[in-house]
Amino acid sequence: MELYRRCGAELCVYCCCKYTIKKLKKYDASVGFIAVDRKGNYIMMFNTKGMYRGVVTNEKNAEVKIY
Repeated sequence: MELYRRCGAELCVYCCCKYTIKKLKKYDASVGFIAVDRKGNYIMMFNTKGMYRGVVTNEKNAEVKIY
């Protein structure tokens, strides 16, 4: 919800994460997002050298990634 407040509810999850990472670049911030929209679409996006992340869908499909 916070991402949508920052970049506008009309943006998709991917666009919102991309926009926020771009905005934080000027602060030399290392960030990562696991974001989910109302429909259950998710994105795992980061601007670091690596990030541990994971997600489980309604169908119980698990996805875990490192870097």
